[in-house]
Amino acid sequence: MARFHILPRCPLAVQFWLLGLDARRGDLTRLGYQKTPMNTGSSAYTLDFMERHSLILHSTGLTLKLPEGELYYERRTGRFTLDGQPILPA
Repeated sequence: MARFHILPRCPLAVQFWLLGLDARRGDLTRLGYQKTPMNTGSSAYTLDFMERHSLILHSTGLTLKLPEGELYYERRTGRFTLDGQPILPA
């Protein structure tokens, strides 16, 4: 008999898929993101906004640089960290 594992779904999975489509079409660069080739295969897209804030998108996750620290989302695990410290769900 087959066994199934039900994992909690993360709505960011759909968002990353849509962002990937935007990147392939060139929409992210048209929206002001700066494309930077990475040695992991896919490019990173950086958007600087407001003072001292930036958003970096990559196929492995995203990084939001804030005055309070660096918020990172790891796509594979679905986990968030702030300056390397895990952010636990409420």
